[in-house]
Amino acid sequence: MEKADNKDDNESINIVSKKEEWKNKRKGFYIEAKINDWLLENGYNYLPVTTILVNNSSDTIRYATYSCSWDMNYETDNKLLPLYGVECDKNVPKVITILPFSMDTEKKLEIRTKIDTAQLVGHKLRMGFNYIPVKFGEDGYDKTKLLFKHDHLIWSDTLVIK
Repeated sequence: MEKADNKDDNESINIVSKKEEWKNKRKGFYIEAKINDWLLENGYNYLPVTTILVNNSSDTIRYATYSCSWDMNYETDNKLLPLYGVECDKNVPKVITILPFSMDTEKKLEIRTKIDTAQLVGHKLRMGFNYIPVKFGEDGYDKTKLLFKHDHLIWSDTLVIK
């Protein structure tokens, strides 16, 4: 992965070479997600989820997020399987840019539950990304309040718990 910082400290451009496992013929801007095996820690079951945002278009994508709690942009569509957020000491609005025909860095998320994993086999979920577009010339600070509304969700394909 190459990372180039602009003059604005709140924006970074992520350029990631295409990885075979993420290649997809879809066009436009979309999210891909994969689930891994359950882990058990401190009485909770954790399901690691890997997501990546793909820009398979000729447009540059810019979106609002936070420097630490970037996980606020994500959610699941299954109430039994909520995401477990990260704790932050410092959190400032940030704009991420994804160049045409490239992708953002992979994000590692976790679903956390006390439900017995055997009861969740066969359950379905999708990962949603709350896409808050930021135009060139905008700093994104006013846009981050939209992260709490979840009105601009882009959904992954359906994942099935095994």
